[in-house]
Amino acid sequence: MDSTHYTGTGGAPTNRDRDNALVTATLRVDGNTGAAVTPFAEGSLFARRYMDRCTDPMLCEDRDSTGYGLRTGLAFDNGGKISGDIAVGWRSETLKDKRLARLEGLTVDGSLVWSPTRLTTVTALASTNFSPSSLAGTPGSVTYTGDLRLAHGFSEALSGEV
Repeated sequence: MDSTHYTGTGGAPTNRDRDNALVTATLRVDGNTGAAVTPFAEGSLFARRYMDRCTDPMLCEDRDSTGYGLRTGLAFDNGGKISGDIAVGWRSETLKDKRLARLEGLTVDGSLVWSPTRLTTVTALASTNFSPSSLAGTPGSVTYTGDLRLAHGFSEALSGEV
């Protein structure tokens, strides 16, 4: 369960119409073959509920939703030097208010961790996020992000990350 709450300056509540909770149930099936590369398939069902309820359809849109996600991918581990997973799929979120289109799209998610030395790791991440909106007439947006991190342990007590 993920819950999102928006605040303004000094912690004052703002944009309360965007506060929501997302409950997700996921089943993942791995092809546990013992090989360095393992296939998997994943299915999810979810429901999103907003804290502020839309009571008058003439003044607001009911943005509560239900949906599903399907993904398939590969997980790999090459003995500690390199590991990660990559998955592609589709996610669809149907909003309760029929005036709003579905929030749906292609998903790409993954991570790659490379450890060139015992004390150094390079991590690459890719993710897809679905961000609901409170703007009239739009269900939200799909955002694709990437991240690259370099971490090094200088000693047992000091490490750094860029």
